[in-house]
Amino acid sequence: MKRKETIKRAAATRTRLALACASALAAAPALALDHSEYVALRAIYDATNGDSWIDRSGWDADVEGDVCDDGAGNAWYGVVCDPGTGHVVEILLAGNNLSGSLPDLRGLPQVHYFDFDFNAIGGTLASAHLEALTQLDTFHAVHNLLGGAIPSLQALTLLQEFIVSENELTGPLPDIDGLALLGNFDVSYNFLSGPIPSATVDGAPGFVGLPNLRELTVAHNALTGSIPYLGNLHALTALRVGDNRLSGVLPAVPLGAGGETILNDGDSTLCPNDLVYRPDPAWDDATGESLLGRTWYFDDAFPGGVCNELVFADGFDPRELPIASRNVSAIARVEGAP
Repeated sequence: MKRKETIKRAAATRTRLALACASALAAAPALALDHSEYVALRAIYDATNGDSWIDRSGWDADVEGDVCDDGAGNAWYGVVCDPGTGHVVEILLAGNNLSGSLPDLRGLPQVHYFDFDFNAIGGTLASAHLEALTQLDTFHAVHNLLGGAIPSLQALTLLQEFIVSENELTGPLPDIDGLALLGNFDVSYNFLSGPIPSATVDGAPGFVGLPNLRELTVAHNALTGSIPYLGNLHALTALRVGDNRLSGVLPAVPLGAGGETILNDGDSTLCPNDLVYRPDPAWDDATGESLLGRTWYFDDAFPGGVCNELVFADGFDPRELPIASRNVSAIARVEGAP
């Protein structure tokens, strides 16, 4: 299901690109592009093997004055410029056969939307790639080969979406507390380890400063520790933490500002993890039921409440089965096992 949703998002991105380019080119002629932005674009092309891209229109001609408009209404493929300022504001290169690694992106300070989904980009997400992008609201790099740790995101105060699932990222989760505009955070299907970062709420771990967070997806890693208090996440519609090494008592489901249920039915994952049993039908609703009539949450056949690999390894829920081997690999990698 997640894979289909990601593919749909890539298709939607291409539609967005076409509409954005058409809208920009229909407006008044753009001002001249800053030379530093041209240099940064060329660095992306050279560092990601641009000659092998599926569509490199404009990039291969390499005419600086044609980046936003070549005079015939065509911008470089995947580049969207603000017609009023001349700055590059979006780079949309999903599914375009990029490889190599990302260069320093600090020469593109006005870009608010990067989309590198479905490529083969390796290397690391160095802090230089992100922390200087003060206008950034969306960063997508799904299904690539990125490794190393995720840098701090705290300088990105306008960030709304950060989606880097299906990579080879390692190390701890970044702290997202205080990113007030963040709506979707997805780092699933990586090799991340350690606890879920959180502040202290009434003497216990909990999330703060995330009034717009709708989807929190950290599933299929090797995370440890407990799930923090969720009571301050009044916009949360999906919590996906399954297939990690989390433990402790499961916190109560988050509620809306008016006390209403906000988690979408069947859209959250909790298992496998070594969570302590907590009878709560609200979590059963949020995670859904398997074809065997047992919940993703806990199985009545196991007194004490088991939510671990032993329960889920034999077809407890068919949608979780393909993930088991990935989880074992992630844990082995973190622990240094062969």
